[in-house]
Amino acid sequence: MIFSKLDFFSSQFSFNTGNHQAKRGTLFGTLLSFIVFTTTIVYFVYIFTQYITNQIDPIFRSQSLISQGLIQTGLSSDLIGFRFEYGSSSYEELYPKNYTYLVFLAYLQYTTPDINILIPLNVINCTNPDLEGFKCLDFSNVKNYTLFLDTDKNMKSTVQVQTYGCRDIDTLKTTVPDNCADQSLIDNMINGINSILRFKIQTSQYNTATQRKEVNYRNSYVYTVANQQIVTQLKTQIQNTSIKSGLIVQSQTNFTSPIQCNQQDQSIDRNYALVNIGAGSYNMMILLVDEIVQHIQIQYPTLPQVLALVSSIFTLLMMIGFFGRMVSQKSIQQDLLKLFLKNIYQDNYLGMLKKANNNIKQQQNQQSTQINKNNLVGGEQKQTKQRQVDKQQEIEQQVYVPTFQNKQKKLLDLEQLTILMLLKKDQLAALHLVGCSSSYFDIDLNNIKSDTDGQGQKQNLSYYEQQLTILQSEQLQNQYIQDFLSKFSDNQNVNEIDIRIQSSIQKCHLN
Repeated sequence: MIFSKLDFFSSQFSFNTGNHQAKRGTLFGTLLSFIVFTTTIVYFVYIFTQYITNQIDPIFRSQSLISQGLIQTGLSSDLIGFRFEYGSSSYEELYPKNYTYLVFLAYLQYTTPDINILIPLNVINCTNPDLEGFKCLDFSNVKNYTLFLDTDKNMKSTVQVQTYGCRDIDTLKTTVPDNCADQSLIDNMINGINSILRFKIQTSQYNTATQRKEVNYRNSYVYTVANQQIVTQLKTQIQNTSIKSGLIVQSQTNFTSPIQCNQQDQSIDRNYALVNIGAGSYNMMILLVDEIVQHIQIQYPTLPQVLALVSSIFTLLMMIGFFGRMVSQKSIQQDLLKLFLKNIYQDNYLGMLKKANNNIKQQQNQQSTQINKNNLVGGEQKQTKQRQVDKQQEIEQQVYVPTFQNKQKKLLDLEQLTILMLLKKDQLAALHLVGCSSSYFDIDLNNIKSDTDGQGQKQNLSYYEQQLTILQSEQLQNQYIQDFLSKFSDNQNVNEIDIRIQSSIQKCHLN
């Protein structure tokens, strides 16, 4: 009964007598159920712990597409930082601070097929700790603008940063500060072996491990020469990131930011650029949007999805229950067969039980017959061994055995010797093949009323089986003893062996 409650793979059966059903469980099915249940619980604890600690990787999709439509990102004072470095330090730390060496001018250029606007931007000291010591741009006067690219409409906006010497004059820089350093000092600083212009472009990306948006900066370096104007073009790729997260109902978060910059440098003779173009700066950096857009989609698993993983493992483990179900159904079939035989085919069932018992008895009788054969053939060896034992006992105990017992024992020995003497060698060897058939075991020895000859013919008994029947039936022995004694009263068919037996009987009873 307890197996039917613990066995997941127990089989149900019904006799169509209503809604009453029964289940049959087995020990094998119970063990399988315990293994499946324990494994499922352990896996559930493991996967739920990973879900709580954010160790389950989310679904991550990424692709880069060339877009002809609108691509844009916002403008902020932390978008770009820049400074002139001499080695690992800014030039202000190495040169006298009461002089001006470089002047930075910045613009937002807005270009359409109809107009081209250049909006000046203020250069300020950065307030972001990651940009300490750098210059930043103030976009407060262009709040309605973005950094964008629309190839289909031939529209774009760029951010330009011009790096001038203090004494330079061109179409954009029209004034000279009062505290400018000598031009030779400025040229020496620009031509220094460790002199570079360093730009830092803000990027942001989503960290799936910490589930946070992380802001970092990409660095670009420009080496300067006093007689060259370096035009630096920084193409930044925009990344559109979409994050879906939630325990059961997910919410979506989107953000856009630069992610990668491709730098291209081109040098022009400064005098040529000043005369022919009207631009005489040491460097002109142009920040613009690339037409390649990266699309990132991140989706974290929900709790039902995690439970679905556990359910999948449980379903997979339940497949091994096929074997448990087979064992249970086989047990039901055996019980139903016994039930049908007991109630519907009771006679056949009893017959099967009787036949099984007869088979057991037949095996036991065959074993007993075989033992008798072995005793008959090996009688001489046992007799010799017994004589030696008796002789040894006579010597040790010095006990005189009565003459009657010795004679009786000798007579028993002579009976077996007589059998050996009467049979030929081939007859004696053939005795090993003599046995009882199934017809012999069907005889009821307690209810025999006729002679063995008639029964033997009816039931196809062999001569050996007929003789063995006489030895095992007391009723037949009495009958044949009367037949034997009646032969002497009528003097019919008396042979020499009969006379010897009759004489032995008389002497035995007279003495």
